[in-house]
Amino acid sequence: MSRTIPYTDAEIATTVEKEGSERRAAQYLNLHPLTVSRAVVRHRAGLPRPNHRPSGATDEQIVAAYRRLKSGLKVQAELSVSDKTIYQVLAKHGIETTGLAEYRKRIRVFDAPTRAKIKRKWLAGVPPTHIAKGFGRSVAAVMKVLDDYGLEPHNKPRFSETEKRRAKSLYESGLPFKKVAEALGRHENTIIRIIHSQHPESVRSRYKCGPENTNYKGGRVVHHGYVYVRGPVEDLYSTMVEASGYVPEHRLKMARALGRPLTSHETVHHINADRTDNRLENLQLRNGRHGKGVAMVCLDCGSHNIGTSTLKKD
Repeated sequence: MSRTIPYTDAEIATTVEKEGSERRAAQYLNLHPLTVSRAVVRHRAGLPRPNHRPSGATDEQIVAAYRRLKSGLKVQAELSVSDKTIYQVLAKHGIETTGLAEYRKRIRVFDAPTRAKIKRKWLAGVPPTHIAKGFGRSVAAVMKVLDDYGLEPHNKPRFSETEKRRAKSLYESGLPFKKVAEALGRHENTIIRIIHSQHPESVRSRYKCGPENTNYKGGRVVHHGYVYVRGPVEDLYSTMVEASGYVPEHRLKMARALGRPLTSHETVHHINADRTDNRLENLQLRNGRHGKGVAMVCLDCGSHNIGTSTLKKD
């Protein structure tokens, strides 16, 4: 029987039968309704109550282990006791659980030689994420050290002209962006941005966008059955372009036919249910979502010429 529930599952089930409902039984036994419901289910199925202390550890052993290890997770690993049981025991004995706070405080403390190394690495241009990984600490701990030295963690040393030329030289030698970043102690995205913005002629074709990329297929792809095309950049319809840089072709064709961008609540329906057939005569503008695989037609004549009509008042 569990330590926190002073009744067996059979006693709880009997009380439910006497009281007529689980809710009234929970009130009578001063238990949570969910606890009563689970006990009844276990009793009817003949299942044992789960044991939160498979190792049979006592309260005294749990308390002693926590005082020694200063960590609930370490106690859980050593005694094979659930974390919920551990903290219930600690609360019962009035022990404040400060292990996590002390651990966080401890890992943010560096000795003087380590602090000096962190400062030198930062001044050399190594990102805080790389420094933290190298010392096995958090980025916040590294930031705290930099702040103590009066350094501005978010203002990284700018690329010097010498570094830029070296980055270009390494990239043109055949190294990928990632290897160039590792050689210079910089982030890969920084190297990509510098090469693309200042040396676009050096960018290998597979990293270029649009027709200059060797894998370019005309700016036309099929996704979830719909045709997507490269969206206009500086155009009336650029507001319809999605984050990927593409726009559904059927929506773009309808918008250009109307002479305005479509609103978010407007949808375009394919009359023949073929999502790749984006001929203008196969498209219908709808207000709101329309059913999948269905076409709205007149049930009398089969015409697709359907619209709204104002109701006449009597």
